[in-house]
Amino acid sequence: MTQNNSSRNETLPITKPSDLESATKTLKKRFFHLEEHTRRNKDTSHINYKIYYLLCNPYTFVNAYAKMSKNKGALSKGVEKEETTFFGRCNANQIAKKFKDDNYQWRPVRRTWIPKPGKPFPKIRRPIDTPTQEDRIVQEAIRGILEAIFEPEFEEFEKSTNYFSTNYGFRPKKSTWDAVQILKYRAQRCNICIEGDIKSAYNTINQTLLLEKLQTRIKDKKFIKLIKNLLKSGIMDENEFVHSLTGTPQGSRVSPLLFNIYMFKLEKHIYYNIIKPIYENAPKIQQNPAYKSLVFQTTKLSKQYKTTPKEKREPILKEIKRLRSKRQKLSTNIIATTPKAAVFSRYADDWVLLMTCTYKEANEYKRKISEYIQIHLNMNLDNEKTLITPLIEGISFLGFTIIKWSKKQFKNRFVLQNRNGQFQRSLKITTSNKINILPDKKRLLRNLTLRYYCQPNFNPIGKRGFAVLDEYEIVLKYRQIMLGILEYYKNCDNTRVLNQVSYILQYSCAKTLATRKKITISKIFKKYGTDLNIRRTFYLKNNPTTKQISFLTYVQAKRLGRITKETKYETRDPFYIQTFWRTKLKIYTTCCICGSDEKVGMHDMNSLRQIDQNKRDKFEYIRSKLKRIQIPVCHKCHIDITNGRYDQQNPIRFYNQYIAAL
Repeated sequence: MTQNNSSRNETLPITKPSDLESATKTLKKRFFHLEEHTRRNKDTSHINYKIYYLLCNPYTFVNAYAKMSKNKGALSKGVEKEETTFFGRCNANQIAKKFKDDNYQWRPVRRTWIPKPGKPFPKIRRPIDTPTQEDRIVQEAIRGILEAIFEPEFEEFEKSTNYFSTNYGFRPKKSTWDAVQILKYRAQRCNICIEGDIKSAYNTINQTLLLEKLQTRIKDKKFIKLIKNLLKSGIMDENEFVHSLTGTPQGSRVSPLLFNIYMFKLEKHIYYNIIKPIYENAPKIQQNPAYKSLVFQTTKLSKQYKTTPKEKREPILKEIKRLRSKRQKLSTNIIATTPKAAVFSRYADDWVLLMTCTYKEANEYKRKISEYIQIHLNMNLDNEKTLITPLIEGISFLGFTIIKWSKKQFKNRFVLQNRNGQFQRSLKITTSNKINILPDKKRLLRNLTLRYYCQPNFNPIGKRGFAVLDEYEIVLKYRQIMLGILEYYKNCDNTRVLNQVSYILQYSCAKTLATRKKITISKIFKKYGTDLNIRRTFYLKNNPTTKQISFLTYVQAKRLGRITKETKYETRDPFYIQTFWRTKLKIYTTCCICGSDEKVGMHDMNSLRQIDQNKRDKFEYIRSKLKRIQIPVCHKCHIDITNGRYDQQNPIRFYNQYIAAL
């Protein structure tokens, strides 16, 4: 930038209060059409005859951009050369104009093949399809419109079925933990599980059946045609165009929701044809006479034990123990009259059906489900991954192990219990015949091996790729990995298996530091301690600031209360105005550098890589790379920053002042 602009920056306020008030009023006014769309579709019988007009409003795309701009893959390039570090009102207006003129054209997606975890490369790979930035924004807008229509329908069904048959994948207020937790609440009487997996699920979706399902709630021909063109937009695979006659693009913003809409038939079929008949035909419970007799005898002997002198109690106590041991081997109720249970949980193309039945009956249910999927959904189950497993052996689902302890694993031991102020010894069972949710140890260790944190025998090894970083950044990376694992498994019934994961990561971190420093691992622990405490001095505006980082072990996390059973969700409304409010607000204000209100958009701070190292603070530079800070600038300032043509003031300075004003 010129020196005149530099002097202007010193006197011009970064953001005027009137600008913020005006932007807030503009957002609330432009939000109305999306709010009305959400309100109307809370009634699941509502038919949408006109929704194409929602795509003719620029704010629809501002809202979509705000929701996807923070994602890690938001800047991935498609098949065309495009400017991915700038988006503003002018871009939103251009997209909306294309829809008004009815001439929006989808571009083919760029296909990339990546290795499957745990599979030999390059024999087994899976595709990832990347659309252009403009197509991603439009897809996010369409996803929000469809979510407002079909999410109330999903919610109504799961509430009416009391969550016995539910989909948890890629839905608001749903997580992998919810998909696992419902099994614990609804399947305590189950003894067997059908683990299902659909073969090439996204690639084998029948587009005609999908469009027919959409047309049950959407009668807008323009909108349906837009979805149809999206599905048939094609794929660029290694510079060769491939027609997309089936399936949805993997990597598309709207594909997971379209898949849920397509698979909604399966949840309904399993509930009405399998789960509901099981509960309706449940027999009346009858207690086992032999078990009841043993309870009566034990109670009688316990009363006799209390009134008998101490020197004559030993034979009675032996008889009580014998009866208790015999009672534990019997069923409380007659097995034939024990009520059966069933619950179905799906996450994307992985699903489990837990039931109370024999292996032969489970095999018959599996055959019926396979036939339904093949006839009504034009898909096939993966025979290698679709298994029938007793719960006492444990099943793996979404990174968790779901297991029901067998009676052979029960152990009796004496424990102290407080009874009326006195501690008495009583016999207790150490495990219970209930479903327990644990971290999937095999999967965790396999992933650590595949990512070269340990050897196949699980001995920790250093990561040479991290050794190029300084000590502070190395420990920070390992700490973030450990915190992510703790966060994912914090709600499990038992997390002790994470202690081994913590050990592997801790020593892998120490060996990485030893590789960088070219010293032994014992000297690393002697220098930095067992928790690898690293101190680093940052210079912010020539003011030294010392910060420290250390590796968080499993034991320390439990002691500090980091493993707490809490789950937070975002709001269900896809157009909720307060969601990403700051990003939306910044698009409707002035340039934070020169004060211009022409062609203002969001500039991504990833472009700071091109700025000279001497003109930026190192810590802020690292933060800008990791978190992709965005600032509102006009198009001219965006070009100047990208090309390194600016005055001595760091753009981050303007960002910090702007956030302070907000």
